[in-house]
Amino acid sequence: MVRRRRLKRLIKELQHAVEHLIWNGKVYNETCSFLVGDRTLDLVYAETHELNEGNPVHVDFEDFWEFGLSYARSNRLVGFYHTHPFANSESGLLPSGTDIRTMQGWVKATGLDLACIISNGDGVVKNWWFYGYDVETERGKITQVSYMELTKFTPIITQGKMNACLLTFPGKDDQVYGSTKA
Repeated sequence: MVRRRRLKRLIKELQHAVEHLIWNGKVYNETCSFLVGDRTLDLVYAETHELNEGNPVHVDFEDFWEFGLSYARSNRLVGFYHTHPFANSESGLLPSGTDIRTMQGWVKATGLDLACIISNGDGVVKNWWFYGYDVETERGKITQVSYMELTKFTPIITQGKMNACLLTFPGKDDQVYGSTKA
């Protein structure tokens, strides 16, 4: 009984510590937002909308599902921007397992190819393109989702934060559909 109470107290203290991590005297929490722009152009200018803040290792986007669907229905959803605040190298800016599952869900739900932009919050940005393609199986057609790094991407950064970007989605005839490039 004493061990269980002590363990619960330690877990609670650890959760509190994680939620209030301090790096160089400043608390950094993950943030996320939609990238919204005009998808009909070859060169897309997208701005960040509906910013949400979480804790240092996770941000919940569930409350914004309806905003995302409305942007998708109007063909203005370009993708998502979010931070990995403790990424001190480019490998820390790779999509996490949660990022991949989330992007796969959005691509399948909306039928859109989407950008996933990840920043460390200090101006270092990596950009990914998630795309869907149909595969014939014994049970019928299913949609697979894969991703690769976007090659035509320019972040617009002010004070270390990305507020907008210019990007070009690869075309369906760029021979990337059906293969994993990342």
